[in-house]
Amino acid sequence: MPMPKRKPNYDGKKTMEELMTAVCEYYGAPVDDRDQEDLDHVSLHDVADRFHITVMKARKILITAGLYTTATSRRVQELVAEGKTVKEIQEMTGLGRSSVNSYIPYAHIVYNLPDISIKAERQKQYRVRKRNKDRSEEEREEKLWQELIYLQGCVFRTAGRAGRGSRDGVDFVYKIKGGEMFVDRKEKSITRATVMKAYGKVVELEGEVKGPKVLGT
Repeated sequence: MPMPKRKPNYDGKKTMEELMTAVCEYYGAPVDDRDQEDLDHVSLHDVADRFHITVMKARKILITAGLYTTATSRRVQELVAEGKTVKEIQEMTGLGRSSVNSYIPYAHIVYNLPDISIKAERQKQYRVRKRNKDRSEEEREEKLWQELIYLQGCVFRTAGRAGRGSRDGVDFVYKIKGGEMFVDRKEKSITRATVMKAYGKVVELEGEVKGPKVLGT
C-alpha cells in the first residue's frame, strides 16, 4: 500500500507561479544594465530578504519573467542557445555551476509578464519618497548635483510656451565644471547655489512648475 502524501493538495507549479507574480510585483520596473541605473530600484538582495529565498533564485525568477538582464545573463543565454552544456559554460565564463543555472530561465514555467501593476508602481514611489525623506537636505542636493554631472552632454529641450506645446522649445546641452553649469545657449554660467535654489522651489511646488519665472532665479 503506497504511503499517503504529506501535502495531497500541494501544487508545485501553481505555488511557483504565485511566487513569481509576488516577486515581480515587488520588484517593479525591468532592469537592464544597458540603461541608466536607478539607484532607488529594488535589489536582488531586497527580493531575497523579502521572500526568504537565495539571491540566485531571485535572479532566476526575474530573468524568467523578463525583468532582469545583464551582460552576464545575456552571455550565458547565448551560449545555451548555441547548445553549450552547463559545464562548458562554466569553463567559458568562469562561473560556478549554481551561478550558471541562476542565469538560465526556468524551462518548465511560461510566465506571461503583465504590465507593472498599480500596486507595484505605488510601492516603488513609496520607496523613493521614503529614501528621499530619510536623506538630509545636503544629501538630496548632492544626489541631484551628481545626477546632473552624469547627464551632462545629453541633449535636452526647453519647455514650450504655454498653450503652444513642447515643440516650441529649443534644444540645448550643458557641461559641469566644478560648482558651475555651462549651457551652450548662454554665455554666463549657472552656479550650483542657483540650481539648488530652483530645486528647492520645485520641491515646494511639488513639481508643478508652470514656467521658469516661478522658480525665482
